[in-house]
Amino acid sequence: YPLHDYCTKEQWEILCRAVQETDHD
Repeated sequence: YPLHDYCTKEQWEILCRAVQETDHD
């Protein structure tokens, strides 16, 4: 996943961490 796209959101902290924990691409 393009984590930077998630990080652009206000909830980047939740989204990025959730993605990183669930998907280690």
